[in-house]
Amino acid sequence: MLRYAAAERNIGPIGDVLAHYLQNGMKILELASGTGQQSAALADRFPQVTFQPSEVDPRLIHSIVGYVDHHRVVPFIFQSLICSYQFPNLRVPLHIDVTSVCTGWALPSDLRPGSVDAILVVNLLHISDFAATNGVFEAASSLLRPDGILVVYGPFSREGSVFPESNRAFDRSLREQNPQWGLRDTRQLRELGISLNLTLVEQHEMPANNLTIVFRKR
Repeated sequence: MLRYAAAERNIGPIGDVLAHYLQNGMKILELASGTGQQSAALADRFPQVTFQPSEVDPRLIHSIVGYVDHHRVVPFIFQSLICSYQFPNLRVPLHIDVTSVCTGWALPSDLRPGSVDAILVVNLLHISDFAATNGVFEAASSLLRPDGILVVYGPFSREGSVFPESNRAFDRSLREQNPQWGLRDTRQLRELGISLNLTLVEQHEMPANNLTIVFRKR
């Protein structure tokens, strides 16, 4: 199983924000789940919520499977016997390319269009082409149930301004690596959401000058 220090730092604050929105029985589709450590930690924190991770990178899918296996079986001792308890709320990962049309994604039947409670995207938009951003929002528009939420986390440009200097430097370095990368602007995302029946309802300040932005399906 792979483990990223940045993901480890993000888990607690992201979970704190999600606690305001998640309810028992919800099903969450996580796009670009990375190593899987975040999916497993959130599934631990919200045992009555089902998490469906996904990835496009085979190496990361393999890592997610490791976290799923570790999460699902927890050993304990009962009357001197070693037993195990199953946590079924973390599913095996799906192979999803967010730049492809979501109607072509191989989703389970209970995550069909118009039925997903929430979509979670962490640290993807700034390190991918804008086609990925479009793909995420188009998927949210199609898959979310009415009043469902899209939650995106990461560094963002805010209403046309990038601050503080650390974020400006990070934005420059991203664009030097790939001209299609860079911090997405909140105004741009809000307008994209409006065009797809997604309303920006909240921006949560996060550690290290990041934001968690919540959109709701109209």
